[in-house]
Amino acid sequence: MNRAGQPAAEEYCDAPELVLGGQPLLRLWPLFEHLSGQAGLWSSDEYSKRKVLPDEYEFCLLLSGRVRIADVAGCSVEFGAGDAFLLEPGFDGSWTSLEPVRKFFMMMPAQTPPLWMAPV
Repeated sequence: MNRAGQPAAEEYCDAPELVLGGQPLLRLWPLFEHLSGQAGLWSSDEYSKRKVLPDEYEFCLLLSGRVRIADVAGCSVEFGAGDAFLLEPGFDGSWTSLEPVRKFFMMMPAQTPPLWMAPV
């Protein structure tokens, strides 16, 4: 833990077969991990990678930077600091960090619907 009580960043690199351009050092600060999902902070330099979510949701809130998300059909959307978005199960495409990026994320398994989708 650091002085603020947060875990230290885990540094890693994506698998070479996923990287489409660039070779940044990625950083992950895990905040929560459970069978129902995980949450944390993540950062990267400029780079592009293949992004596939076969069976989970990923909610992202960009804290800084700019990204482009593109699906395999070629449709793309750009997001900047302050934007939030949800990638759904079955997403297949690419993630491009257009500049250094820092995000808050939550990953949730598809077989466990998020609480806001549960029947009342």
